[in-house]
Amino acid sequence: MIRVQAVAPESLGAALEIVPGTELLEVNGKGLEDFLDWEFLTADDEFVLRARLPSVGGGDRVRRRAA
Repeated sequence: MIRVQAVAPESLGAALEIVPGTELLEVNGKGLEDFLDWEFLTADDEFVLRARLPSVGGGDRVRRRAA
């Protein structure tokens, strides 16, 4: 799992509505352990991201498609 520290305006993260504190869990069904996993697994033009958004109630799991 990777915890997002910051999101650049007009970035892919901003387009996907990712906010600081979001936990990135999986890309294309493969777990994320570190930033190198993220770089490798998101190299394709399209991928499916599974993440947990921060919230008072413990977070919601969301799936977003990136293209």
